[in-house]
Amino acid sequence: MGRIGKLSLLILILLISQVFAGELSLKATVDKITVALDDTINYTLTVSGGGQNLPLPAPPQFVNLSAVSRFQSSNVSIMNGQASVSNSVTYILRPGKVGSASIGTAVLDYNGQSYRSDPIALKVTAATGAGSAAPTRQVAPVDPWDSMIDEIFNRPLVPRQVAIKDPIKVKMSVSRANPYVNQLVVLTFTFYRRVNLLEQPIYMPPPTTGFWSVSLPNANNQRQEVIDGVNYLAQDFRMALFPISAGPHLIKEASLRARVYQGAPTLLKTDPLYINVRSLPEVGKPVDFGGSVGRYQLSVAPSVREVERGKPFTVIAKIFGEGNIQSVSEPVLAENEAFKRLSSTSKEKVTAGAASVAGSKTFEIALLPLKEGKLSIPALTFSYFEPESGTYRQLKSQPITVTVLHSNLPLPKNLDAASRSLPDGSVKISFNWKSPLRWLFGVIISPVFVTLFGLIALAAVGYYIWRRWQERLLADPAKLRRSRALRVARNHLKRAKELLRSNKFKEYVGDLFEAVAHYLGDKYNFPITGATTDDIKELLAGKGITMEEQQEIERFFNECDLIRFTPSSLDRSAAEKLFERAEGLIILLESNK
Repeated sequence: MGRIGKLSLLILILLISQVFAGELSLKATVDKITVALDDTINYTLTVSGGGQNLPLPAPPQFVNLSAVSRFQSSNVSIMNGQASVSNSVTYILRPGKVGSASIGTAVLDYNGQSYRSDPIALKVTAATGAGSAAPTRQVAPVDPWDSMIDEIFNRPLVPRQVAIKDPIKVKMSVSRANPYVNQLVVLTFTFYRRVNLLEQPIYMPPPTTGFWSVSLPNANNQRQEVIDGVNYLAQDFRMALFPISAGPHLIKEASLRARVYQGAPTLLKTDPLYINVRSLPEVGKPVDFGGSVGRYQLSVAPSVREVERGKPFTVIAKIFGEGNIQSVSEPVLAENEAFKRLSSTSKEKVTAGAASVAGSKTFEIALLPLKEGKLSIPALTFSYFEPESGTYRQLKSQPITVTVLHSNLPLPKNLDAASRSLPDGSVKISFNWKSPLRWLFGVIISPVFVTLFGLIALAAVGYYIWRRWQERLLADPAKLRRSRALRVARNHLKRAKELLRSNKFKEYVGDLFEAVAHYLGDKYNFPITGATTDDIKELLAGKGITMEEQQEIERFFNECDLIRFTPSSLDRSAAEKLFERAEGLIILLESNK
């Protein structure tokens, strides 16, 4: 049967399934009810009996089990002339300790009906040392069209034993190799595959030292691409990078781990990339330029149109457009004798698109009116560099008029004297300027002043050194995380003690868990959220942590999860011992340089 014929038959089947779709059913199965500590369990949830686009339930509660991976599958079948579609999701579960384990009830709400699976009780036995058996034969996946047609007509599914060369590939590219400082560079990681995968792949982006980075939404749609005459399915993962300094920049390799066949997963790495970042031109640079690069617009409005003299009000300036919103500087407001600028605050909103970063930054500038009548606020200006044209642009708002009403409350003396002109017939007051100069000279050469000046100079030098240190930390996010790791962990431990005094045991265990988990992520610069136990063990093994210490960390995490997410109880004595274990793990990891 040709591919067109298969496609026509499949469309007909799906149309029939919409007419004859029956009630849904939700079924839960496991491949074993007794599992060794070093083995895994396959838990499958299957929704069947309905039409297309069947939903899948959320995972149930796992007690003494942790999910290490998952994968989905779909099936179309015909029985007695009626078509049915089923969707399945399989979780690979790993036991935490010897004893009992259980899988709770999965719930699916669909079209006003609630469907529930049966709970499953399991038993965990001691480790056998054998682990899970895995076939070593690499079997190419069956053509999905042939699979569907074979199953419909009850023909046996026979995988075709063919050698697959380069079943998966990865590539990393940038949108431009010679950007300006602070200009958007889109980093694209492309994953190519020509086979079905056994589980969801894990993408590990490259370090972004020297850039301000924003993760862009991942495109769910896949496309076909031909490489060396071979068809692949391609999917992109994008990140927006804004270089913070000129010169050559290295973007290190990205990697992806995927399980193509039974056995160990495959780890692929891209080649590193070099980009040469250009300095912004000095020719034509406006005086008020603050470093913003991109395309922007400016809107300005006062918070009120009438205000009493001596009462502050705000001018709201909003800059919006495409570019590094974080680097946008405050618009410049010229000084005026009719008002005094008090302070300003800002808030920013960043929106990541498929291949761009946009957003807005809003400044609230507080002004104090000093005169009554019509107050004219000069135009605000904002300059930015437009990389497409290679020129600087200046935005200028319209002047704003605010009516300042009379007030009986006097202005502060320093503001009142500075803001009012002398009346007609006033007498100029003169004074002997030599006496203050002699007094000032005597103060300058006095020991007290010299000592004070020296302390101020030392403080200025210390502040300069501290600022340079902060800039280096911000330029290296990984180093910044490591420098703060121990302090953040201590804060979690301190908060945990306070929760223990209040007998809030579950919240207390949660803070202990956060202390150790976030210390690991900060010290070794990897995202702890979503990381599996295997990911953490693999990371620690590469950092010189012994197997016994890895197992102790794993037992600590499992015990915390058991207490937090199950009805398990915890007395004060056990809680204090758990605190000592968390503190000991942090000290152990801190000693590993």
